[in-house]
Amino acid sequence: MMAASDYGFFLVFHDASGALVYEEEIKDLPSLWQDVVFSAVCRGKLPNDGQWRDTTVEPIIADGRLSGVTVSVAGLRKSYGLSIFADRAWEVLLSRSVLQNEKGDEERRFSWEIKIRARKQEPQRRRFTTSVIHTPFPLTHGSLSDFGIPDCEQQKPFSVWISSSLFDELREESATCLDHERADFLTGHIVQVPNGNVAVVLLDRIAANVDTKSSAVHISFSPLTFQAVRQELERRSTNQVITGWSHNHPPPCGRECLMTIPACKTENVFMSVADRTVHRSGFAAPYMVAFITGKGAHRRADDSLIRAYRWRGGRIRETRFSIF
Repeated sequence: MMAASDYGFFLVFHDASGALVYEEEIKDLPSLWQDVVFSAVCRGKLPNDGQWRDTTVEPIIADGRLSGVTVSVAGLRKSYGLSIFADRAWEVLLSRSVLQNEKGDEERRFSWEIKIRARKQEPQRRRFTTSVIHTPFPLTHGSLSDFGIPDCEQQKPFSVWISSSLFDELREESATCLDHERADFLTGHIVQVPNGNVAVVLLDRIAANVDTKSSAVHISFSPLTFQAVRQELERRSTNQVITGWSHNHPPPCGRECLMTIPACKTENVFMSVADRTVHRSGFAAPYMVAFITGKGAHRRADDSLIRAYRWRGGRIRETRFSIF
């Protein structure tokens, strides 16, 4: 799939004095293109065959300044504000040494913005390739009642459901892993009901334990991790698909947290910048969800709190979910 634009989009950082300290061209925005294509497929504007036509990306200019972008495909247009670039900006701040002072002992302040530059006109319009998926979305057409969920729940455009057994398993794993992070790939079905609405139904999990590195504050995957999970999913022959991932956030004090009575107000269930990087790079499909477990405020570490996140409007946002 190709995305055409007469403009290049650049993430630019300035320090407090206004001096340019770093810039990079944003060559792809897969979450946006997939968001638009997924909407077009679900609305019947595009066949779900993976052979999708070119997507057009254009800037939105207001009062002489860039205020967002518009993505179009198959007659469907969706607009996005500049906040869609915020996660990438935070990643740069945390990872690029160019934004750190030499001693590393003084706080530096930066501002970021998105600039556009017109591309040179060429005989053939210049295009750049996106990283959008090239296979059909794994939609299952049916009814939520097939999973024991009342049909009246089909009125939501997008909903997330998790089986009670899987929910309990995630909480129990979090309660026992208090000194390191661990992760699972979530599996289930992407159900499109007769009225066109979509529900993510989570039924099972596959442990991410091949070529995975973890600590008390970090977990990372490799291509071998994804390969091993796909092989295990194929071996199970359940017709389920990967629907996202889950991982835990151990309490800062580890197992000693259980010794504190009453439970402290510390809470660590959130989508960190590193988590967002993993989600955007490994779980970019618009139906993918992330479940994070950990200690809630005034709750014991073995009484885990769970929050869910999903793609919405091209960004990763917290979402409600239901247990069935």
